[in-house]
Amino acid sequence: MIQGDFIEMAAEASESGSCGYSCGSLGVGEYDLIVSNPPYFTEDTTSGDRRRATARHTSVALTYSALIKGACRLLAEEGRLCLISPVEREAEIVAASAACGMRVARKLTVYPKPGAAAKRIMWELGRTGDFEAQEGELTIETVVHNDYTPDYIALTRDFYLKM
Repeated sequence: MIQGDFIEMAAEASESGSCGYSCGSLGVGEYDLIVSNPPYFTEDTTSGDRRRATARHTSVALTYSALIKGACRLLAEEGRLCLISPVEREAEIVAASAACGMRVARKLTVYPKPGAAAKRIMWELGRTGDFEAQEGELTIETVVHNDYTPDYIALTRDFYLKM
């Protein structure tokens, strides 16, 4: 496992044919899985704090297209990219994936509560392999605030102390 700056890794891999991080001989086309919680706010106004804006807003440093293009260079032929996005970026992610020869392996649409509009999509993208796209939905809360659904509890219980 390597935790690092994706922008730097993808740039170094493009230039040198290897990732430049302490990853042994691994480089371009060698990673089985890339997991990213990319910046996903796209509003025009960003924080006055450059570091906070970079972490939260796609227009500052890392767009979905750049993430997907970089992942295409770094992933092994049957590697996967997992990420989360706002629902408004769905068309952009599908188009960027197709442009790189990737397709949706799994897509989970996330709703905050019953009857509310979906807010996020969790993605698993892959280039090859014998897979059929799987789609699902997850609702976080019941109609009562902070009353979490059984599916959400099952998904997150290992990460939260009070689930």
